[in-house]
This record gives sequence, structure tokens and C-alpha cells, in this order.
Amino acid sequence: MAHAPRFHAIFQHVENASALRTVADGATRTACDIVNLREETRDRISPLLGRRSGNALQLLDHLFKNPYVIVNHVQTALEVSQPTANALVAALEEIGVLVETTGRKRNRVFAFEDYLKLFHEREQRN
Repeated sequence: MAHAPRFHAIFQHVENASALRTVADGATRTACDIVNLREETRDRISPLLGRRSGNALQLLDHLFKNPYVIVNHVQTALEVSQPTANALVAALEEIGVLVETTGRKRNRVFAFEDYLKLFHEREQRN
């Protein structure tokens, strides 16, 4: 039985390596899914929003950092006027990039649901 601690250590190492590999594989899949979503969404925005697509693509980059926004945050982040921020959020909502989450008329919160779904789906797989 003198070898038991050594076998246990080897088994523990193999088990840890397997768990690490599982986590790394999941992280790699999620990263690929994020890149694909970014490209698909950029491709969808550009032809649909015309001259507003520049601001919309800037907002998209912001949404990958913070998938929840309010119009005032869009105004500040993009350094645009309130009407421009409102129109931009409305346009992204219209094409399905943003979803209004509160059901209110004022102080509405919008979510980049396709992005959030990537993480919810991953949580449910694990």
C-alpha cells in the first residue's frame, strides 16, 4: 500500500487535466460563438441601417462589453445627441439586435439578447 498516495496523486492530476480540458473546450466554443455572432450582426446592420451603420457598429462594439443599455448611456458612450441615440436604439430594436426588457415607456432598458443567450446556453449545458 506504499504506492497508494502516489497513485492517488497521479489519478488526481489526470482528473484535474480532464476538467481543465473541458473548461478550455467550453471557453473556446463560446469565444468562437461570440466572434461568429459579432460578424453576423455586423453583416446584418450595415445594409439595413445605411448612413446610421457607423454609429450602430460602434454601439455593437459597446454591447459586447455591456449587453444592457439605456438611451442615455448610448448617448454618452457614442457622444451623440439624445434624438440620435433614441433613433439608433429604435433602429437596432427594429432589426432585432436589441430587445426592450422593461415594458415601460420611460427609462427603458434594452438587452443584446443574442449575446446573452450564448452564456445562458453554456450554463445550461454544464
